Amino acid sequence: MITIPVHPYLDQTEIPVIDVYLKDRPQNVDGRTVLNMQYAFDLLKWVTGYLSIEAITRSQSLDCRDLFLKLPVRALRYSNKYLPHELVCMEKVPMSPKTVNKNIQFISALFRWAVNEELIENNPARNLSVTIKNKASLERKAYDLKKLRELFDQLPSSEKSPEEYWLPLMGYYSGMRVEELCQLRTKDIGLLN
Repeated sequence: MITIPVHPYLDQTEIPVIDVYLKDRPQNVDGRTVLNMQYAFDLLKWVTGYLSIEAITRSQSLDCRDLFLKLPVRALRYSNKYLPHELVCMEKVPMSPKTVNKNIQFISALFRWAVNEELIENNPARNLSVTIKNKASLERKAYDLKKLRELFDQLPSSEKSPEEYWLPLMGYYSGMRVEELCQLRTKDIGLLN
């Protein structure tokens, strides 16, 4: 049973500690990572009913993790219409344990920073990662040579659609995931002789 307090939809006060933490991050962290952190913190605020981080207990952190495992992918897009426990009842496809772990790691890093800054005494989100049963590589099957030929024979010419031509090739040769390829920017790519 989830014991996190539930607040009205419009009670969305800011948590100043999170703002200070995020303002310090761009010096050390990539912009996309900061956006992922912000998403994790927004999820935490929504699930805890906008409690300040100083008020969040170990028990509530455990409840958050358990609720994250039941919430759907991109749960915050529903946050202006539903409370977290209402959304869980809709039985949408839940976040993957890997995504939950990523969010928990960002939240734990925030708490660890707050401990270092002597804002709180301990990190209530430490060691909350979910055990992932199977390796991701075991969940996917590799293409055989015949399938690879079929796939690459269907690529459009590089003049008509360079991204549709080069992205699959870059994925094949580098081993990058689709997500990683789609996040590439022109400045991330260089020409080697």
